[in-house]
This record gives sequence, structure tokens and C-alpha cells, in this order.
Amino acid sequence: MKKLFVLLIALALFASVLCSCGTRKNYTVMGKYDLNTYLDYYWDSEAIYHESYLPLSSKEGEKELEVTLMYKPDSIIAVQNFNATVTYEEGKDYRLSGGKLYITEDSAIVRQPYEYYYHGENDPKKTSSGVLYNFGNGVYSPLFANGEIQSKMILVSYTHSDKWEGPVPASKGSIIPKTLEKLKSGKDVSIVLYGDSIAYGADSSCYYKGVFGENWVPDYFDLAMAKLKEKYPSANIKAVNTAVGGTGIKWAMDNLQGSVLNYSPDLVIVAFGMNDFNYTGKRYKEKIAELLDAIREKYPECEFIVVSTMMYNADIVDTASWHQQDHQKYFGELENDYSGVAFMNMTEIHQYLLTKKLFRDMTGNNINHPNDFLARAYAQTLLKTMSE
Repeated sequence: MKKLFVLLIALALFASVLCSCGTRKNYTVMGKYDLNTYLDYYWDSEAIYHESYLPLSSKEGEKELEVTLMYKPDSIIAVQNFNATVTYEEGKDYRLSGGKLYITEDSAIVRQPYEYYYHGENDPKKTSSGVLYNFGNGVYSPLFANGEIQSKMILVSYTHSDKWEGPVPASKGSIIPKTLEKLKSGKDVSIVLYGDSIAYGADSSCYYKGVFGENWVPDYFDLAMAKLKEKYPSANIKAVNTAVGGTGIKWAMDNLQGSVLNYSPDLVIVAFGMNDFNYTGKRYKEKIAELLDAIREKYPECEFIVVSTMMYNADIVDTASWHQQDHQKYFGELENDYSGVAFMNMTEIHQYLLTKKLFRDMTGNNINHPNDFLARAYAQTLLKTMSE
């Protein structure tokens, strides 16, 4: 009897192993982006695809360069160039050791010299944009334009078993029930994104197709709307992005008619803030409330998602007095002050990512724009906010 019991236990363990092997996911190398893969939540995924990293040598130089990633990699699916047209060779171009990824000494992966990013003098002529920002202590760093900094990055795809330790966006579909009802019942739905250059998609690869070729990625709004249309195929979703770069809340109030009201919106995604750095959190919440009131004066049934902005490059000396990160502390109050207003906290998501990665590894301009990797976090968070 005892032998039979031991045999049954052994068979159960063997079956368990077979089962786990049978369900193990087969991760493949990705070239051009896949919508569903790109929108897998960063905070709830066993594999990360196309995470960006800027290979930058230290001032002293090094034989091997350690790659900083959002998670500790268990296995590498692929390491590719900036637009995934070149796949590098494991063992030759990079190696994984002890949960750390290294670019090898003789790798085909191009490392940028320290001076590419850090300048020792204020000489804008040495930059492609002609603009340098003061990092303090005699160090300056460029404004990068036209896809330049993204084109120097690599894309890392990998599996991981460690967990997300940051804030997880909440499902807030119950706060915008009228929009959700129209989507589910297959009705016409007008969605307007109203914001600044980040909302416009500035420095997303889709605006530099000459640099990225066929493997460009849509901006975050287009990514999110494509997924929404896939989720609600019977709905007639009219998604309009009226964002304009360099704008803030004053411009928003002055341009409501042509940029929002003319579209008879059911849902307005309000995404300003980066250029409104002089407003304290409390005052900015009041200004956003004035904007919501002005829209509801004509469309009282309109619902809203209010987005707090990503972080700026805090290495820039002038940003010490900026208030954007304080806006999030007050935007949550809008959910209590109004019905049909959901708050999407992108600030805290980016703040958490900055505990894992450097700003330069997820920026499109080195100052205040996301690259494709961070833009995907915007799209994912927007979709989660709109979910039930």
C-alpha cells in the first residue's frame, strides 16, 4: 500500500511537470510592433517587448556595459536596434549573467560616447538642435530632435519573474458609464484628446518615418483607440486628437470651440500640464475645473478623463521650481467634485519607472517628451482607466 501511495505521488508530480511544460509560452522575436503585445500592461506581464535603453559609455569608459531594465531578466528573447530591423547575437553582442544584461566589449551594438549626452561647455553649436540645458556643475545636455536620441537606442525583449512594485492604475469605467454604455451598445461615440505636445505625440517614431522606416509606432492615443475599436467593433468610434505642442491651460480655454465643442464630445481626455509648470497643484486643479465647466455648459452629459503629465528631466537645473508633479495631488479631488470625471495618474507611473530606469532611456527629446516605450505606458494606462 505504501509503495502504491509513493507511485501515485510520483505520477502526480510527473503530470504536473508535463502540464507546466505544455503551457509554457513560446516567446518569439518581434520586428514591427504588434498591437496587443505592445499594450500588455507593464505591471502585469511575464514578458516585456522592446524596452528601450540608450547605450552610453561612462566618462572613464568600460569593457562591458550593464543594461538597466524595468525588471530583472530571466531570459532574453531578443536584443535589437532602435527599429527592430537588426537582431543582435547572444554570447557575441550581449550576455546575460546573474539576472543582469551586459553589452560585450566587442559587441556590434554601438555605444555612444559620454560626450554625446554630457557636454562640458555651453556650446549649442555642438548639438544637432542647437539647444543645451544646464545640468549644473558645468555640465550641459542637449535637446534632441527629429528622432535622434531614439535612433541611438536598443530594444530589449525578455522574460521576468519579479513583480511590479509600483502603483497599479485603477479601472474607472464605472466613473464614465455613459461612454462605456455607448461603446458596448454599438452607438456613435465621440472621443476628443485635448492636450499639449505629449498628447499630440511629439517625438513618437510615427512622426519620423524617414528615420524609423516601416517599423514606426503610432502615438499613444492612436494605439489606445486602435485597441478600443478592436474591443468594441460594433461601436462607431470617432476619435479626434486636437492637441497642439507648446500649449497649456490658457490656450485650452481660448480654443474650446474649434478644438473640442465642434466635435460634440461624449468623452474628452484632458492632457495638459507639462507647460503649466508655474501653476501650483491647487491652483491648477481650479483651472482644470474651469475648463470642465466650460465644456459642460454646452454638453452637460460629457464625461472626462483628466491626465496628470509625465515627469520632466529633473537633472535640468531650472526644473527645481516646476510644479507639475504636484498637480496629481489635487487632480484626484476632481473625481469627488464632479460626476463623470476620472483621474488618470500618469505622473506616478513615470515616477515609479524612474526608480528602475534613467530618464534618457525613455525620452524622445531628453527634456519632456516620451519615446515609444514610455508612450506605450500612456496608452496602457488610458485603456486601464477606461476599463470596467
